Amino acid sequence: MKILLIMRKGYNCHVDHIATICNLGIDIVIVTEKQQALTDQRFSAAVIIPSCSVDEAFHLIRDKIVNSGVKIAITFQETDIVLNAMVNEILQADHVPVQVAKIARNKYNQQLFLHKNNIPAPVSIPIKNIKCCEAIIDKIGLPLIVKPTQAASSLNVYFVDSLPAMEKAYRQIANFSQSGYGNYYNGDEDIVALAEEYLPGEEVTVDGVVIDGEFYLGGIHNQIHKTGKHFHSDLYSLPFSKPDLEEDLAKIAKDIVQHLGVKRALFHCDMRQDRNGKFRVMEFTLRISGAGYMYRNIRSVYGIDLVALHLLDILQDKTVLAKTKRLAPTCTTCIKFVYRTGVVFCNHVGNAKDDPHFDGYIAMAAPEDVVNHRSEHFQITGLLSVKSAGVISIRQIEEIAINLEQQLQVVVKPNFMSSYCSRHIPTV
Repeated sequence: MKILLIMRKGYNCHVDHIATICNLGIDIVIVTEKQQALTDQRFSAAVIIPSCSVDEAFHLIRDKIVNSGVKIAITFQETDIVLNAMVNEILQADHVPVQVAKIARNKYNQQLFLHKNNIPAPVSIPIKNIKCCEAIIDKIGLPLIVKPTQAASSLNVYFVDSLPAMEKAYRQIANFSQSGYGNYYNGDEDIVALAEEYLPGEEVTVDGVVIDGEFYLGGIHNQIHKTGKHFHSDLYSLPFSKPDLEEDLAKIAKDIVQHLGVKRALFHCDMRQDRNGKFRVMEFTLRISGAGYMYRNIRSVYGIDLVALHLLDILQDKTVLAKTKRLAPTCTTCIKFVYRTGVVFCNHVGNAKDDPHFDGYIAMAAPEDVVNHRSEHFQITGLLSVKSAGVISIRQIEEIAINLEQQLQVVVKPNFMSSYCSRHIPTV
């Protein structure tokens, strides 16, 4: 079988995902902006397209795939969810209808969907223009969150505690939406920012797979408790520290999937506790968490392979349901996000690779890339994954990850220029 892998950006940090496709004997034709894909032996062919809008990308590849022998398209990239659904529609493999993909791709659409279907979610209001800010504060109160409708990885998410701060956040997001940065926006969206009730509790990440319309849980990652003005991702660990809550959180995910009417898909959602300890859905999407090693770590800890299950379901393999069973945790894992501020001089694993807990490192920034950790439009420098030989405490594995980061060879030089749109684009 031949599939189309749509990854305009980010395929370099999805090594495990692509390896799973190859191990199943599936030929891959990739659609990407990255020229190096032309010589990547994992792919039987590569279609290189420029950075452009979703509609433009669709028209560029449509004629090339109709008679190519490709049966279905898949993606692991947030910014390609709608494009992937559009391609599958012409391939008559519309497991995710385009309109459903548009709900999942846009956080404003998500919130409308969640509230319409009585799924627990924070209060949220679209920011149509800067003049709306004062009225929104009157309705939601302070502090609140201002975030883009179409970004990812907490990029340009603002904690605001005053009207001037909210207006500044809106201006930043409006500028960001017109920048073309990272394929997040086309530049013609009517609503680009959302104001949201601030939830002060713990945050978790839920990942699973939808098989014949039914959601199957893969894993729930613990996250570092983010209480400050920035929401940088960090310290994603397994197994879930509150297993007694797994069934309740999986039930929320099942409700989302059921109301969406999705038949076959990967699925991910972020939930956060409100002041009363109740988890509410902040956002969801039709992919699994993109942070490099999260897919691998779910597989390592619980023995369930979400990407393989999704592909086997597409192939209509009759053994797929027998492989949805999760095992008891066999190890503990943690992903440490590596951040720096400056111009990257070198970025590689260094002596960390010799540590028995080391499980992998992805350099997200190349030499001469500008990286920034001090603002909402940050860049991720690298992703470090660690794993224990058996099950240990979450605190222990986090400490191991924090200490092992110091053994990476990541060196940056001071940057004396603005780094809003550096050459590096975060691809998680």
